[in-house]
Amino acid sequence: MAVEMEAIIRKVEKLLALGTSSNEHEAASAVAKAQDLMEAYGLAMEQVTGRKAARDDVREGTGFDVYEYGKPTAWRESVLDTVAKTSGVWIAKGYRNERVESKHAKYGSRYASMRTAYLIGLPADVQTAGYAYSFLVGEIERLAQAEASRVTAKIVAMSREQGISIHDAERNYVAWGYGSHPLRIKASFTQGAAAGVVEMLQAEARARRSEANIEANALVVNREQIIRDYWYQKQYGKTYAEYMADLKARADAYSAANPRAVAKPLSPSEARRQAEAADRRYDRQQRTQENAEQRKWANIDHTAYRAGREAGRSMSVRPGVERGSAAGASRQIEQGN
Repeated sequence: MAVEMEAIIRKVEKLLALGTSSNEHEAASAVAKAQDLMEAYGLAMEQVTGRKAARDDVREGTGFDVYEYGKPTAWRESVLDTVAKTSGVWIAKGYRNERVESKHAKYGSRYASMRTAYLIGLPADVQTAGYAYSFLVGEIERLAQAEASRVTAKIVAMSREQGISIHDAERNYVAWGYGSHPLRIKASFTQGAAAGVVEMLQAEARARRSEANIEANALVVNREQIIRDYWYQKQYGKTYAEYMADLKARADAYSAANPRAVAKPLSPSEARRQAEAADRRYDRQQRTQENAEQRKWANIDHTAYRAGREAGRSMSVRPGVERGSAAGASRQIEQGN
């Protein structure tokens, strides 16, 4: 058993070495395979590298734009958030203003507020999460465009058969009940695919947690502490424990200098009035959420949404990470042994 574990550790070491390759596909494939082996055999990083991971090992990955031309793309954020949570990395989001060219020439260029998300964590985790997010977003956009293109092809065929313009054919296609506009189909499919991807990632994470042993769980906790200390050191110049201790000391000092006045008990009528006000606030919040949900589903093509959701559930990160000429990274390791 010890000989087998040593062979696994040597294999992981070789895979991590390949993770520094200049070929991005080869590097991603090697890192993904190394993480799979470490999770399968409950290996901690210190067992492979011979030293314990420290705060200095934490890195920030390349930023991803989660706002496009100043318009929020919530589906991108949901996919990125889920990828980060299931990969053991954190997300830092920042804003910037960028001059972008309008798709219509008459509008020229303009400044748009862009939101960029950065992945923070151990290098192998950041790299794998970045490739996973890029692959999933690319697949969602590709499949959504293909779904919209099929509808566009029907509209073009209708315009040729009837001898009318594409614009009139689009209007007739929707008005006569043949289906939704291609842009609506694309947006609905995209939202459904993102929801399916989130479900797929969460299911995979649950499966990994159920198979994880105590050592692997300790590794996850240690990784969280390392990233948290890195972030607090960068933002406040202190570790998390030092920051919380300082915060508690300041709160205790303030409480000692400003003792709270003893609150007077409420009268029955005042207590009833506050309870009724709280009930009204809750009812307003519920109605607002219900109206927002109704507006959301009113603009969605349910058939396209369901198709996208099924497509998202069937996606897998590994084929995307291992695709291309570098798909043989694991084979290189096998041959090396």
